[in-house]
Amino acid sequence: MLLTEILDEVPDPRGYNAVHDLTDVLFVALAAVLCGAVHCTEMAFFARTRLELLRKFVPLERGAPSHDTFTRVLGALDPEAFQAAFSRFMAAFGAQARIDTHENWLEDVMRFTGALQFAALLLTLIIGVTTLVAVAGGVRSKLSENKDELELLHLMGASDSYIARQLQRHTLILSLQGGAAGVLAGGILLFIISVVAGKIGVNLVPDFRLDDAQKLMLLLLPVPIAVLAMITARFTVLRVLAKMP
Repeated sequence: MLLTEILDEVPDPRGYNAVHDLTDVLFVALAAVLCGAVHCTEMAFFARTRLELLRKFVPLERGAPSHDTFTRVLGALDPEAFQAAFSRFMAAFGAQARIDTHENWLEDVMRFTGALQFAALLLTLIIGVTTLVAVAGGVRSKLSENKDELELLHLMGASDSYIARQLQRHTLILSLQGGAAGVLAGGILLFIISVVAGKIGVNLVPDFRLDDAQKLMLLLLPVPIAVLAMITARFTVLRVLAKMP
C-alpha cells in the first residue's frame, strides 16, 4: 500500500479554490520532517530545493507549496483523521517489511543451503576418487618395496590371486578402520552443530538432526568405501603382478 493512497483518504479541510492538492502537501511535509524540517518555513525550503525529486512521487502541478500553504493546511487538518490514516500506512508498511525481509532472507538461506549440498556432493566425489587413487598408489608402492618377496612367492608356486587376496584383505581392514573413525568424527560434529543451532534458536534453516534412516546410512557408509578400496587394491595388484617376469 502506497503512502499517497493513504493520504488520499484524509479529508481536505479547504475549499474548492485550494491551489495545491492535499496529498501533495502532506507528502512533501512528511518528507521534509523525515529530512529534519521542524517548521513550515523549512518545509517550504525543502519543497523548493527538492522539487524535481519530489515530482517523481507526487505531481506538484502548481509548483512547490509555500510556507503559508503548509501553515494553513496543517492548522486546519483533522488530526484524528490524519493519525488514523498514517497509522494504517505504518501497519501495512510494517507487515510488508516483515514479509519481504523473511522471504528474501529465507530465499537466500535456501539458495546457500542448496549450494552447500552441491558442494558437499562434489567434495564427496572428489574425496572418493582421490581415495581410490591413493589406494592404488599405496598398493603399487607396497608391491615395489616387496618385489623380492613377491618373486619368491612366485617361485614357491603362489598364484597371483592368492597374493592379491592377502593385500585386498589388509586394505579392507584398514579402510573399515578409517571409515569408522570418520563416521565417529562426523557424528560428533553433527551433534555439536545441532546443539549450537538449538541454543541460538535457528528454526528457518534445515534441521541438522538425523532421522533413523540417515543414521543407518551414515553408519554403513564405510562399508561401500572399504569395498571399493578393496576392489581397487585387488585389480592394482593383479595388474602389477601380470607385468612381473
